Amino acid sequence: MLFLCILVLLSCLSPFTLSIQSTKDYYAILGVKKGCSDNELKKAYRTLALKYHPDKVEEKDRDVAEKKFVEVAEAYEVLSDPKKKEEYDQMRAFGGGQKGNGGFGGGKGSAFSFNTGGMKINPFAIFEKMFGKSGQSGGRRSDDSNIFQEFQFGGVDGSGQQRQRQAKPQSSLYDKIPNVVTLSRKKFPSKNAKHEWLIHFYSMNDKKNAQWKKTMATISSDLGGKVKVGGLNCDKYPSVCRQNKVDLKSLPAFGYAWNGEMKLYKGDPGEYELLQFAAENHKNRFRETLEKLNYKNQAKICNTGTDANPTKSSICAIFVVSDDEKQQMKQLKIAEKVWKTFKRGSKLNFAYLPRKSNDKLLRKLGSSDAQHPSMLILRVQKGRLRYRLYSLPNFDEKSLTDILEACIGGEVPLHKSPIAINFHQE
Repeated sequence: MLFLCILVLLSCLSPFTLSIQSTKDYYAILGVKKGCSDNELKKAYRTLALKYHPDKVEEKDRDVAEKKFVEVAEAYEVLSDPKKKEEYDQMRAFGGGQKGNGGFGGGKGSAFSFNTGGMKINPFAIFEKMFGKSGQSGGRRSDDSNIFQEFQFGGVDGSGQQRQRQAKPQSSLYDKIPNVVTLSRKKFPSKNAKHEWLIHFYSMNDKKNAQWKKTMATISSDLGGKVKVGGLNCDKYPSVCRQNKVDLKSLPAFGYAWNGEMKLYKGDPGEYELLQFAAENHKNRFRETLEKLNYKNQAKICNTGTDANPTKSSICAIFVVSDDEKQQMKQLKIAEKVWKTFKRGSKLNFAYLPRKSNDKLLRKLGSSDAQHPSMLILRVQKGRLRYRLYSLPNFDEKSLTDILEACIGGEVPLHKSPIAINFHQE
C-alpha cells in the first residue's frame, strides 16, 4: 500500500520536482520560518544577496561568495513561487524532515530529496528584479565593466543562457607572489595608510608581466618592509588607476604612495631605477619634516655661518647620522620620533647632518669616532657660541630623549667652540 501511495504522489508532481537530485533546505539558507510572509522572505533575500554578491567581497572570498549568491537565489526562486513552494513543502514532508527553520528531510533512510535540478536559475536576473538594473539600488557601478559580464556562475551567464564552463582567468598578476600585495579598490592605500607603497599599475595583456613579477618581488625583498610593494590591475580597476593620474594607454606605470598622494615614476623603469625611486622617496619623507643642515639654512636653524645674527639667542640639536644608506634610514626614523616629541613646547631647533659632509669640522670639535652617530648641541647667546658633542653607540629614543631633556633643563655643560662653525654643502 505504501509503495502504491508513493507512485500516486510521484505521478502528481511536475517535471520541476522530478528533476531534483540533491537535498537543500531553502528555509535554512534564507534564515526564515516556513510560515514567513512575503515581506520577510524578500527582506531575507535582500540581506543575503547583498552580503554575498561577488562585487561586494574581496577577491580572496569571491569563490565562496559566488556559491552562496547562487544558493540564495535558488532558495528565493523556489519559496517566492507558490506552486514551486507547495511542491517543495510536499517533498519535505514526505522526506520526513523537520518542519520550519531547521533540518531537512532526505536524511538517513529517506528515498527522495529536493533540488532545482535542471531548472535554470539566473541569480543576476533575480538580483536585478529586486534592486534595479545596476544591482546597486539603481546606482551606477564605479568600475567600467558590466556586472553581468564580470560574474558568471554554474554554467549560466548573465543572460540566463547555458554556456560551456571555461577555466577562470587569472585576475591578478601577483596572486602567488607572497611579498607583493594584490591591491584592489578597498585595499588601495589611503591618506591614513600606515605604510608607504611602491605600486605597479599594470594590464594583464602586458607581454612583460613575467619579468615584472620577478622584478617587483626582488625590489620588495631589497626594501625589507620599509616600503610596501603592491600591484593594481588597471583592466579590473580602471577608475582607481585614473584617479591616481595613470594613463591607461601607457601601461605599465609605477608610483610611490604616501599620505594620500601619488608620485609617478618618470623614465625607463628597471629594477635598480625603481628601487632607488622608492628608497629616495622613503628618505625624503623624513627630510620633509627634519631638515638637513647645510650652509644655506644654518643661520635660520642654528644661527651659525656668515649670515648669523650675533644679537639673537638660539639653541639647536643636530642629529649626526651615518653615511651608510640603510643605517641612515634607520637613524632618521628614530630621529623623527624624537623630533616630534620635542618640536612643540620647546625652544630647540632641529636638523640632521650626514657625517661625511662635515667630517673635518666634527673632528675639530672632538669627534674621533666616525663609526657611530652622534648628537651636536649648539647654543648662541650674546654673540658667544658654545657646544656639546655626544658620541652615541646606541642611537635610540631613550638616549636622545635623555640628552634633550637635560639640555632643556639647563643641565648640559657646554664648551666654548675652538673654531668658527660653518657647515658645508654636501
